[in-house]
Amino acid sequence: MEEQRPLARVPALVRRSDGFSEQFSLPDDTHFWIRIEMPISDALLISDFSLGALSEYDGGMALIDALAQCGQIQPRKITFLALGSEEDDSVAETMIGLDGVIEAYVSRRRMFVSGKELATKRGKVSVSYQFHSFERG
Repeated sequence: MEEQRPLARVPALVRRSDGFSEQFSLPDDTHFWIRIEMPISDALLISDFSLGALSEYDGGMALIDALAQCGQIQPRKITFLALGSEEDDSVAETMIGLDGVIEAYVSRRRMFVSGKELATKRGKVSVSYQFHSFERG
């Protein structure tokens, strides 16, 4: 059985809203950024996501915090929009990093990824993760 890691100590996120999105940053890391498009529902659209100096695990914990601040702790689907051009080699690297973030996220939420879908729109790659919660008994 895999040993569960302790909860990360991610610094408090700074939240801003512009009427179109909820934005989260870290005061000491100008490269960390999460932008969640509004309206907030159980199918979330994340238009910007950058780990900055955080590990993938800590990024997953920051995602939990951001979603909790939006009142959405267990969405059924999260889509990361416009990760890059379909010709850009770094898109694969970005997706591998997102897989690590999502793995940390679902491990703390007692969920699993039930589906993953790639899509291309106007030459930009997006990835969606569908989730299923474990039955609590």
